[in-house]
Amino acid sequence: MASTPRRSTSQTRAIASAAQPAPSGSVPRRRLPKFKKIVNRDPGQTPSTPQPPRPAVRKKLPSDVDVVVRWSNNTGLLGVGTTYRPPDVRQGVARDSGFGLDGLWRWHELLRQPGLLDGTSPYIAWIKIPTIDEKENNLMYRRAQRRDCALHPEVFVEGRKRRGMGVVHGMYRVTDELYADMQELCKDLRRKCDAATRLLRRAINARLKDVKSTSVIHRIVDNVRDPVREYLDVVHACELLRYGCLSTFEDFDICFTAFQRASVIMQAYVDFVLAIIPMDMTNGLATLPSKTSSAFRRGVILSGRDIEAYVGFFKRLCIPVWIYADLNEVDIPLDKFGPADLPRCDVALCQHLNSYRQRVLPMRWYPPPPDCTWSLVEPIARGYLPRPDQATFKLGDEAQRKKRKIEASQKHQQRRIDKEERALKRAQKVFGDLGPSLVRYKELTARSPAARRYFIHKLKPRPTFAPRVLPRYAACESDAERHLSLLAPPLQHPVPTSHPDFLNKSAEVPRDVLDNAVKQQLEQRLLKTFIPPLCIFTATTTWKKTVMYVSNAVRLLPSILDRVPTSRVDPHVQPLGPSDWRAILSINHWKKLSFDTQRQVYVNKRLHQLREELEEGEALDEVKERANAMKDKIDLEPYDHKTWYKYGSLQFYGQHTTDLIMDSENPTVPSIGKLPCGCDATEELLLEDPDLVTAILTWFEQLRLMHWFAELLSVSLSEEGTSSMPDFRAGADAQTETVMLIRKLVLHLQSVGMDGWPVGRDDLFDENYVARALTKVLVRANCAEDVDKFCANDDLWISTSTLKGVHYERLDQTEFQYMLDHLYMRYILTSFAAKQWPVEFNELLHPQSLYCQGCRQRLASPLDSPSPSPSQDEDSDHSTCDPGDVPQDMAASSDAGSPGGLHTEDEDEDWRHYCRHFSDDETSTDESSSVAQDEYDYNEHSRKEGTESDG
Repeated sequence: MASTPRRSTSQTRAIASAAQPAPSGSVPRRRLPKFKKIVNRDPGQTPSTPQPPRPAVRKKLPSDVDVVVRWSNNTGLLGVGTTYRPPDVRQGVARDSGFGLDGLWRWHELLRQPGLLDGTSPYIAWIKIPTIDEKENNLMYRRAQRRDCALHPEVFVEGRKRRGMGVVHGMYRVTDELYADMQELCKDLRRKCDAATRLLRRAINARLKDVKSTSVIHRIVDNVRDPVREYLDVVHACELLRYGCLSTFEDFDICFTAFQRASVIMQAYVDFVLAIIPMDMTNGLATLPSKTSSAFRRGVILSGRDIEAYVGFFKRLCIPVWIYADLNEVDIPLDKFGPADLPRCDVALCQHLNSYRQRVLPMRWYPPPPDCTWSLVEPIARGYLPRPDQATFKLGDEAQRKKRKIEASQKHQQRRIDKEERALKRAQKVFGDLGPSLVRYKELTARSPAARRYFIHKLKPRPTFAPRVLPRYAACESDAERHLSLLAPPLQHPVPTSHPDFLNKSAEVPRDVLDNAVKQQLEQRLLKTFIPPLCIFTATTTWKKTVMYVSNAVRLLPSILDRVPTSRVDPHVQPLGPSDWRAILSINHWKKLSFDTQRQVYVNKRLHQLREELEEGEALDEVKERANAMKDKIDLEPYDHKTWYKYGSLQFYGQHTTDLIMDSENPTVPSIGKLPCGCDATEELLLEDPDLVTAILTWFEQLRLMHWFAELLSVSLSEEGTSSMPDFRAGADAQTETVMLIRKLVLHLQSVGMDGWPVGRDDLFDENYVARALTKVLVRANCAEDVDKFCANDDLWISTSTLKGVHYERLDQTEFQYMLDHLYMRYILTSFAAKQWPVEFNELLHPQSLYCQGCRQRLASPLDSPSPSPSQDEDSDHSTCDPGDVPQDMAASSDAGSPGGLHTEDEDEDWRHYCRHFSDDETSTDESSSVAQDEYDYNEHSRKEGTESDG
């Protein structure tokens, strides 16, 4: 009976586990921990004893390797598809440099010695190694000879700029026949390269999509670049050989070799393209690669990752490949080794080519230095990387002279280009419709002096002594920056820019005509006023200088206001710009005028003396004698600013007042301004009183605001028979409708006294009256239609016709504030349309704030000032000045004492009647007239008159 086979332990456990019933709750089996196996060591060996290194596994030599050559450091090359064993090029590159006996670059010559692969130019491997016959006879490979040089210069031809010289004159140029052959070769190579590039692109678009993305051909076509440098070198060398006037045959030989080097690389590019594209796309050029066998190709050396990627590619195309490898890692049979072959070019040093000094050719046509890295030899030789000795490489004296001449010419050319660019930029900034716009800031500042002044003052914080601007107006002014294009539009070119032949026509415009056109248009946009602008006082660097300007402005205030009526009869008196005001409010204008007047008096006396000394028949050359007298040294009277008016000023006072001041028999002293309290505004007084300076500047800004409104309403003023700039102090100008409207809008119940300071009450009209008055001013402004046209695309803009019918009494507080902001914005845009920055709306000035500090303290003390009446405390929200507190000299200089002036009571009555012009309904009904008058009642007297009047 056969014995039953015994089960294994694992089978027994499996059966036992299958026989047992499964528990109600499945409990996972506990896994036993894993332990590392204990290796049985030799008893004599301890764990600290180091293990002997395992012998490295040597790779098996591939079967397609034909030859092996040993290099230094136990490295070598494994040749595939070739029997040539290159010598160790690395040692030659590091050791030797210069020209060889055959005119090539010895170990650095990329046309002969195989080099590492450059992914951007794999076609270098297709460079042809010439045969012995080609080295002697072929234009692309033979050495330059003296018979290639022409003996005599080229025949002179009228109109030809270039002329080749001859050997008899010490210049080397190629003969006409050789130059024609070289030109034909250049054209043929360029035509073939262009055709090869087109074929390569066509093959990429048509056939590359069928090739796998991992194929090496994708990497080849993505990285390859055209031989651009060779395109330039082949033409450059050809023209230098013909017209370069080379002074040595050595340079002629080197230039000839550079021409051949570029030609060979271009031919290699053509062979490379025709080798990789399909044969059916070659268009008759497929016979070129077949003429050269693999034994006559330069080949390539692969190393690192390039071995796996490219060795199969070059092997399939029958290009010699050498693999750079460590011989210790490859198991190589001894029969594969062999001695290194001779270099493909002569590596013996040519003393003649390396010793001459006059080198005039481009630096990249000379051999690289010996310290070049082997992997960078090819890019440096082709000129794509700078030479290591670029800073120390010295050219000849003639080359240095030509180099300096070329650099000077380039600098001159660059200066001319920069000048034209600056002129173009100036034209683009000024005439913005000529081309693409520049920086918006530069445009605005170049076109508008007002915008330039605004940006300058915006760069620094507003001084603490500056007038206090109304908050709502300041917010609107900040929002108006987006409309600065209305303030600074492009200037008009003398030739219409819409002309179809504008470019040619504008070039014919003389420079002086263009400059005059720009100058005239910019002068029209300059700030010129009868009142000193605020920027004169706030643009100073020190507080002392600001005080000096303010002190002089107070002294000149009566004369400043007198200039307005004087300008109507004296052409010398005109509105002044900021620079003129800055000179007048300092000692510069008056000191220069003092010295010039004394000099002119001396010159006149000298000419009069010379005329009296003339004899009969003699003539006086007054021009010459006047020039000589102007150069004479004379004793000038020292300038004293206390008598600044001593010599007058045609620009400031005018001819008539200057004649009265300089009258030798009865000189007239012009009116000298003082503070309203009667004190002198000295610099010592103002230095310790910033509040007074703020009040003075606020008053000057209110005067300037009235003058600016008059400029905006010049058409309305002319229709009323008033001058374009009225006198707001007294007289017929102050009684016209438009002048009274401007004065009440700015000063409310105040007016301008004859001394230039405010008089009257400081109570305010209600907001409805201010809004209606401002509306009437803006609607009648000269540029109202231009503003509506500029804002026509704004859906929220309120036109002039709509603005006339707004009833401000029927608006709630939110709607009224919105309309007030709109009025401020319209005022700002109206000023922009007039090409000026608007004058700010400031808080109304209290008359007593213009007193000096001592007078303000005396008025504020209970002993010197009467207590206010109860009715005054209840009815008025502002502190008012009792007429009894006003000094007598101030009251005498007020409007009441002037011809045609109005007392305060008469003025209030006149203003109440004038306010009827602003009623919402022009129909004369009892109810509407009583409502219109109740709105402007300020005292019981006016309220009684309102019930009696007819509206």
